[in-house]
Amino acid sequence: GMKKLPNYTCQDLSNTAMAFAKPNINAREFLKALAAEAARKIWSFEAREVSNITWSLNIMGPGLIDEQWLEPALKHFRTLVRVDFDQGKRHDGDFEGWEMVQLLNAAWAYRSGLSEWPVLAQTFRERIYGPVVRALAGIVGRGPMFQASALIPPAPLATGASMEPAEAEAPRLYNAGPVTSAALAAALCSPPILEPLQQAREDAQNIIAKLQVDFLGPVFTRSALRDLGFLDPGDSRALDPFDPRAEQAPGSPPWGDHARGAVEDALARLKADLPFMWFDRFGPHERRVQCWMAYRMEVEVPLGAGPWRSHLAEDGRIADFSLDEHRAMCQHGQETFARLEAKGSGKVHFSLQDVKRAQQWLHGLFAQHDRAGHCERQALLELTLEVVDTLRSFQHQHIGDAQAVEKCLSEGFFDGSLGVVVRGHLRLFVCHFYCISCLAAISNFARRFPEVTLHMDYDDCWQTRLLDV
Repeated sequence: GMKKLPNYTCQDLSNTAMAFAKPNINAREFLKALAAEAARKIWSFEAREVSNITWSLNIMGPGLIDEQWLEPALKHFRTLVRVDFDQGKRHDGDFEGWEMVQLLNAAWAYRSGLSEWPVLAQTFRERIYGPVVRALAGIVGRGPMFQASALIPPAPLATGASMEPAEAEAPRLYNAGPVTSAALAAALCSPPILEPLQQAREDAQNIIAKLQVDFLGPVFTRSALRDLGFLDPGDSRALDPFDPRAEQAPGSPPWGDHARGAVEDALARLKADLPFMWFDRFGPHERRVQCWMAYRMEVEVPLGAGPWRSHLAEDGRIADFSLDEHRAMCQHGQETFARLEAKGSGKVHFSLQDVKRAQQWLHGLFAQHDRAGHCERQALLELTLEVVDTLRSFQHQHIGDAQAVEKCLSEGFFDGSLGVVVRGHLRLFVCHFYCISCLAAISNFARRFPEVTLHMDYDDCWQTRLLDV
């Protein structure tokens, strides 16, 4: 108990705080004593220990930490992450991005009284938030110098660097022994040019791997959605999270409130139907997170006699986690195909190959582990396959014009460049904030369906505790 706290190491204190926070064990007196002991030893903490204990105490509610507790914690964290280093001289292990993301989200409500906040927030914006959002914007197709707002600083140029393209330096070959002319020729060849969307995805994956970021947190995810153009204009919570004077406005758009109620009902049924607890009982376990979706779509195929149109509508349904793409490669798509076929009472026009192709269209990112099964991505996959089903039905009804949509169905771009254009709007609500991988999947969808307006909303289940079983 509390008598042993003075003997706790920094790691003991951090781990204990997380052990109480995750299952929501609100032992206030013990946690207050733990916070006080951590404050005395804060200068000996490692960066991840500062981040973890701050996050843990913050989600347990007010009264455990305040500006007086956070000020030395942030000051010590700043020395650990070396916020003043030259970007070109950064060494692996200086800090991992998730540590700063987690800490700044936890300290955000107290930012106006923290002297260390401006420097850390600026560093986060320049080194993590900006590169991540620019990478996602590259997937959407906004270009490398995308700046949706002042929140995203321009990509830094080296001192004296010019905006003019420099001539590529000829590669130098170093040979330690005999080598064939074919090998020398291969070494001189430039790498193959990637298709723009594939290149954007690879660039984003490299950034995420380098920064070790798997989420932007409950505060900064909303501003990222706004900067990417995925936020409802009626959402009054869209503020500048880097401004210490900005006040968090209450209230989500009306459809968001409706979606919350639908998700709560779905989760109540899920918990009631669980025969036993076969995975983690507390917090945002990916298999319990649920996504609500609603949409109005028009699919148009240009024909010589005039365009053919079909309409898709959904007022609200739930999408769940799927294990489909976590199985062996040869089995990918089978579970999704069987599930959607059963939902359609066996009346689907798309094939298993169409499912596998659509899964490739909506790639996320590998962020610490594979997140292909997340419910947000599954919602987008279901909608994409509904569009594919409509076009396959068109092919069956208009055999003479079947080839008019085949290229679109092969490549997966529904912007009119391959004939087919899909217009409309899509609303997504998820009961826990979007991870980086799901933001990338959403960006992929936006690239392939640019005429569809996307509006996103979410909650933080560490605050709502909606996913606890």
